[in-house]
Order: sequence, then structure tokens, then C-alpha cells
Amino acid sequence: MDMVTSFLPDTISLTGAIALIFINLLCSFISTALSLGGGLLMLVSLSFIVPPIALVPVHGIIQLGSNFARIFVSLKDLDIKIILPFIGGTLIGSFFGLML
Repeated sequence: MDMVTSFLPDTISLTGAIALIFINLLCSFISTALSLGGGLLMLVSLSFIVPPIALVPVHGIIQLGSNFARIFVSLKDLDIKIILPFIGGTLIGSFFGLML
């Protein structure tokens, strides 16, 4: 048990971490079933457990993991002819956004 808690920040207890896991599962289910609301519910739930300075980065990592899982579930339905130009445009737009 000490090994598990050694990976947690000082501000989050083991109970809080377990609660976050179950909240994440619930929010992912809501997002999948209703196609909206899960991310916002997750952000609100995180605000009770995670320090405010880490709220947005932690939410971003959780959303990134959730979206990667969604990619692997629907991998057979992806059309690479559409995705490649989209990725190229995203990289170009990100570059110019960074310059602003």
C-alpha cells in the first residue's frame, strides 16, 4: 500500500485518488452515452479534490487518455484520407497560434 501512495501528490489522499478513478469512469460513461456533459462534470468533480493550480492540466491529461481510448475502440472506422489533412492543418494552425 505504501508503494501506491508514494505515487500520489501530498495533497491527494488514497481515498481521493480512488474517488477520482470512479468519477472518471462515471464521466466517461456519461460522455459515451449522451455525447456531452462528461468532461464538464469531470472538471467540476476535480475541483473538489485537485488543487486549483493543477485543475486544468489534470483534466487535460484525463481527456487525452479518454480520447485515445475512443480512438482504439473505433480504429476500424477511421478514414486516413480525411485524418492526414486534418492533422496537417492542426499542426499549421497550432504553429501560427503559438506565434500570436
